Amino acid sequence: MSEQGLRIDIYSDVVCPWCYVGKRRLEEVRGHQLGIRGIPYFVLNGKTGMSEAQPVETFVSAIEHVTR
Repeated sequence: MSEQGLRIDIYSDVVCPWCYVGKRRLEEVRGHQLGIRGIPYFVLNGKTGMSEAQPVETFVSAIEHVTR
């Protein structure tokens, strides 16, 4: 089974700050879909996440897990 992703290209310039606002809003919605409720929060491989500050070993283990 393959998982389909959503690609959104965002262009902005100094004249139109609304593109940045839209990008931030999109990030908030994506975070909500992933169940993110606080910061800091780290998303690995677009699926797995860790909240709060973690020891380096925890990050290494999580990265190894998602790259398998």
